Amino acid sequence: MHEFCDITLKRTTMRNLILSLTIVFLGGVIHAQDKNGVTVTVVIENVLNDQGNILAALHTQETFMRGGGVADYATKAKAGAISFQFEDVAPGVYAISVMQDKNENYQMDTEANGMPLEP
Repeated sequence: MHEFCDITLKRTTMRNLILSLTIVFLGGVIHAQDKNGVTVTVVIENVLNDQGNILAALHTQETFMRGGGVADYATKAKAGAISFQFEDVAPGVYAISVMQDKNENYQMDTEANGMPLEP
């Protein structure tokens, strides 16, 4: 039963994170219609603890899931909400990846089946 609760909590947390990022992403797309670069503000809510670092990257289709983004951000984790910005972002379509690197090894640690061990 405990394993089922952990899986449900992970799914709920991931669903909330994906929803938050989608809203931020759509807001960035609307503002990205300007001819000059814009500032994309990202708000991460519900960081559960102060362990490790928060790592984020702004990605184009070419960089997504292939390593570093076109812009990167890192800060110490802090329980609660964290806000940061990507400055002078050219018009286009982007994705934002965010993770809490609890052990500060600058990579996403995963279980044998590929599920993330870090939020």
